[in-house]
Amino acid sequence: MSVRAYKITCSILACLLVWSVWKYLSLRGQIVTAYFISNQARHLRNDIDIASSGVVVSRNAGAPSDRDQVLTDLKWYLDYYDQRTNSLFGSTVLFLTSTERQYVVRDAIMYLRRGSTNDYGDDPYEWLRHEWAH
Repeated sequence: MSVRAYKITCSILACLLVWSVWKYLSLRGQIVTAYFISNQARHLRNDIDIASSGVVVSRNAGAPSDRDQVLTDLKWYLDYYDQRTNSLFGSTVLFLTSTERQYVVRDAIMYLRRGSTNDYGDDPYEWLRHEWAH
């Protein structure tokens, strides 16, 4: 192998190594972001499950009702999701988090519909606008 071919091969391998490290770090950051978003969804889903089960949870005086807690957590989740997914634009990880968002928002709206005489549709922002007075 000539010296020139050796230099070209080493340059190509070095570029591939740098590109691979950059992609790895980029994906790792996206996965960490997706984990935090998923953790917020898990917290909301847990509150929906507790509120739906009808179990009386001991709360401090002045603590919000289960419905208010679900509305508060839904607002928190939507705000957190909207802010964090900006960094995931164009990523395949965004598909996973958006699928999870669809399911957890659907479950929250189903819970809110069960305890309400009003129906504000499938838009969670409409539910928050009409029912959450904060």
